Amino acid sequence: MKLTGRLSLLPIFILLFILSPPSLLFDSLRSPQARSDFAEATKTIIDVLSSDERFTKLIQSLQRTQLIYYVNHLKSVTFFAPVNEAFENPFITKETMLYHICQQEIKGEELYDGQLLTTLYKISDKLGEGEIGQKERVDFSDGDEREIYIGNAKILEKNLQADNGIIHVIDKVLEVPMDALTTLSSLDQLRLFVKYLRMTRLSDHIENGNHITVFVPTNDAINHQFKSYEKEYFVGECGGGLRDLDLLAKHQLHSDNVIYSSSIERGSSKIETEQGEPLDVERDEGNNIRVANGLITLKDLLAENGVIHVVSNISAPREIFFNAHKYLCGLRATKMVAAFLKYDHKHYIENLTAPYTILAPQNEYYDDSVMGREASTYHIIEGKYKVTDLKDNMFVKTELKTKKLLNHRQRTKVSVNPKWESDGVTRVYVRFNGVSVMGEPVEIGNSIIYILSKTLSPPGDVMAFAMREKQLSAFVSAVYASDMLPTVQTSEWVTIFAPTNNAFVKLGLLTSYLLHPDGRDDLRDVVEYHMLNESVYTEDIPQGESSYWTIDGASLKMIRDGDKISVKIANGTATIVQSDVLTSTGVLHVVESVQLPPTLHITLGKILKGIGANTMMELFKIANLSEILDDPMEPFIVLSPTEDAFKKINITKMSSDPELLSRLLRLHIIPATDDLVEGAEFPTLLSNNAKLVVRRNILHGGYDIEVKGYYSLIDRARITGTGRTWNGGAVYEIDKVLLPEHNSAQVGMMFFGLIVGTLLVAVFITTGGGLGYHHYRQYQRRRAGYEPISS
Repeated sequence: MKLTGRLSLLPIFILLFILSPPSLLFDSLRSPQARSDFAEATKTIIDVLSSDERFTKLIQSLQRTQLIYYVNHLKSVTFFAPVNEAFENPFITKETMLYHICQQEIKGEELYDGQLLTTLYKISDKLGEGEIGQKERVDFSDGDEREIYIGNAKILEKNLQADNGIIHVIDKVLEVPMDALTTLSSLDQLRLFVKYLRMTRLSDHIENGNHITVFVPTNDAINHQFKSYEKEYFVGECGGGLRDLDLLAKHQLHSDNVIYSSSIERGSSKIETEQGEPLDVERDEGNNIRVANGLITLKDLLAENGVIHVVSNISAPREIFFNAHKYLCGLRATKMVAAFLKYDHKHYIENLTAPYTILAPQNEYYDDSVMGREASTYHIIEGKYKVTDLKDNMFVKTELKTKKLLNHRQRTKVSVNPKWESDGVTRVYVRFNGVSVMGEPVEIGNSIIYILSKTLSPPGDVMAFAMREKQLSAFVSAVYASDMLPTVQTSEWVTIFAPTNNAFVKLGLLTSYLLHPDGRDDLRDVVEYHMLNESVYTEDIPQGESSYWTIDGASLKMIRDGDKISVKIANGTATIVQSDVLTSTGVLHVVESVQLPPTLHITLGKILKGIGANTMMELFKIANLSEILDDPMEPFIVLSPTEDAFKKINITKMSSDPELLSRLLRLHIIPATDDLVEGAEFPTLLSNNAKLVVRRNILHGGYDIEVKGYYSLIDRARITGTGRTWNGGAVYEIDKVLLPEHNSAQVGMMFFGLIVGTLLVAVFITTGGGLGYHHYRQYQRRRAGYEPISS
């Protein structure tokens, strides 16, 4: 009897096993509590769906996923039922079907915007401990007739009532949330943060980790919070950019549990982050939620393994800070950073309190052949100079200190050039030592960074500069001729005045002497008088007159009148025409005149020797007048004919008459007088009656000089050069020898010959012209048919 009863129950168990999913059957057998979730219903959700032709495909999917029995026995649930048109893909998974069922019965009027509903799709390992169902979110559309959406589907009809729940009709099959990384990647406005996740390899954690909450900033939030060079820094290895980026990304992550917006309480609170520093969160009375002062603009973006909140700001942890080092990395000056680190200069770029102006070429303009220990410090300026602090032609001190400068700071020249652009905006263009600044400077802490278009080369050797300048070739020759090259090149912390070629031309015949081997000592004095024993920049020269000392201890005065600066010299001033040329040993100024030291004694003899006036100096010996050449107290002017001029007279024959030679020489010597001017007459040492007259040379310019009373043009001598002595005397080089006297007969014969010659030329021209005219008239008559009358 007992056996028969047991056998009669066997078909029932077999039928239950076939119609029900194994898990549900086992659950019902295992737990009485579990069986309480089911209810016997007379009109179940399945009954309602089956009676409506709109849901035939839904019923098929429930059958195929073996959920008919399970749904029939649920109680107080909400079913979001897709219509037939929603099933583009007939192969819907069981998990997707469970995602359409909520754990409680919610009528249509109970739905509200932003509401989160818990479904029967249970993924406790992804969302946290316990049997937690995946959420789905309710959204209301804008407009007067607000449409209701659940996830990706619109609710077409609400409140189809069944005994074990309620049904809302939707137009799409609900999409089960993807992992958090895929969800983030689906929104273009989150592209930058996703890029950062991938670069820091946090993407693996976001994709595969569990119970993740991400407070993700939008692209605009990141762009607003960080400057372009800060973002450039984050994505590179230089300065630890990727390390800081990892900290920044982790500061937006919370992985202890999933934090939905509904779980954030009113008021202020803190949420722990994976980076370590908590996020400040505040929910106001209007349920607006702010994270680190950024408003959550999109709440509860659901993911398979967590939730995402889109924030209008990005919070940076205190552990992340910026300095010049990091900014240089972001400004693509990483090679310059490497140089600073290589030469132990990192304190210039990592100290936020000490003020520095940093000049840095970008990588593409960095010249490794130029950069060295000294060159790297030449790119650091003492103090913080904003554009408004810079003036045109100012010189600022760098951190380059060398022995050649006696450990003074080398300077760099600033050029400021405001330009009015076509768009109507005046822009200021800045250059350092001629190298252009690219873009606007960047301030960080107490420092400022200027990006350069070229690597700065520290100032070089003074002679290297002089030899490049054509206008200084005479100065270069003077340095070599005086054997002053080592002194000029190696003197430390000096100022050099370099006269132009025209300055040496203005010295006239004196230049020839100074460059003569016998003038070397005097030339050394001249060169030394052009060197101060300190570096004097024009911006440091006060108004009025100030005194300085040369390297040989002589005093030299400089005069400043406004912006005009001159060196005071014996016969005037030497104006600085090019100032502040930086050198490795100090500074160089180009002047328009040669500075002759007051101790320099230039005599007539020295000038004559310099121009090679050997014959003239020999005449001085013969005439016993050499003392005039040797530095007399009384100044004289000597008219010195060239050696070629002496070749045109028989000086050898004249040598037999010393008296004649003496008279000739004395005719060429004038007691000191004023400068020569047109028509001026000057007595000579020959006699007061033997005077010389100055005439202007109309053909060649300049002046001629002749013996008064001689009216022959051939006796005029042209002045071809002048050289001044220390006491006011001078040597005038002339191209002819002036003769002291003329035989009257010779003079008469000369004039007679000139007159006869002139008459002969006139007769020849007249006679030739008459004969030519006569023959021309006869020719014309023959052509006209006329014949001459025969005699």
